[in-house]
Amino acid sequence: MFEIEKNVPIFTKYKKEPKYPFNEMKVGDSFLVTTSNEKEKFIVRAAAYAFAKYQNKKTGGNIKFKTASVENGDVRVWRIL
Repeated sequence: MFEIEKNVPIFTKYKKEPKYPFNEMKVGDSFLVTTSNEKEKFIVRAAAYAFAKYQNKKTGGNIKFKTASVENGDVRVWRIL
């Protein structure tokens, strides 16, 4: 037998806050990510690309980001479109 339960919230996988503030950025905005190795730099760049690709497909928009290694090997992310 199974017990029927009421008012149990539906599980959703994506409840946590985003790691990077891509969705809050306007053209000309930027943020700095402190990185300690090449893998972290790659992850930041890939996340910016993936977010732009997803949003452009979803909304038909044209969002673009530019990333660059800056002081101390950290990564800066700019929204350029």
